Amino acid sequence: MFSRSHSFVYSCIKSESRKLGVRYTAQSKKNRISVQLLKDFPGVGIRGQIVHVKPSTMINKLHPSNGAVYLNFPGAEPAIEVVQPKKNEAPAHIESQEAPSPETNALEEDKQVEKRKYKPEELLSLDQLVNIDLAELVGTDRDVILSKIPKKLIFLRDTEDKELKRPVSVEKIRTTLQNVASKELKDGRLRNSASGFFQGQGVSIVIRTLGDEDNGEGDIVKEIKALGTYQLSIQENGKEVANSTVTIGSRNEK
Repeated sequence: MFSRSHSFVYSCIKSESRKLGVRYTAQSKKNRISVQLLKDFPGVGIRGQIVHVKPSTMINKLHPSNGAVYLNFPGAEPAIEVVQPKKNEAPAHIESQEAPSPETNALEEDKQVEKRKYKPEELLSLDQLVNIDLAELVGTDRDVILSKIPKKLIFLRDTEDKELKRPVSVEKIRTTLQNVASKELKDGRLRNSASGFFQGQGVSIVIRTLGDEDNGEGDIVKEIKALGTYQLSIQENGKEVANSTVTIGSRNEK
């Protein structure tokens, strides 16, 4: 077995292409450039094939996302092993197709965007979000959501004799944690997953007063009625998956 250089193979491909019967007008042939495909493109060629296309085809269709490389400059060599199409394929049909204009490409892209839009019936309702099975959340998504839970919350409330005029409920803390975590998530799917996680039936938030070395863990409280700092335990099916603290300050103090 022996190998040949890329330049030798390239020259062979160019000589072979003259025999394939591809027909161009003088003007269209002049305007085409040589490129090597790095991916399969139906209607254009296969990965590794060297083809001659219009510059607009290369710019709008082939080159984005490293789909092809230019071979139209001195010293250019194929980036990967050159592949020839099978004899029974019809290059004339492939090359004689008119390359789509930029306007056609733009229209096609708009159609693809419209296809990707979610229909109203495909979006999750509030009831569906509440009933999401936490076990169905992808592990990595769940880890990302947990990583966005803030380590400390601060609330300012109206007070009277250091007592809150309106207690801070568990649901208020749950909603705040969800809003803060969702704000940090840029992906819409992750935000939906975050809503499902915090509103899931298996997720609970336990509030405790600060413990000390003598008494250990603090007491569990159903709502916060007094100023101070409290521990938050975010639990899933009774097991802690994250923790945080919340500090309640007085809006009346200057």
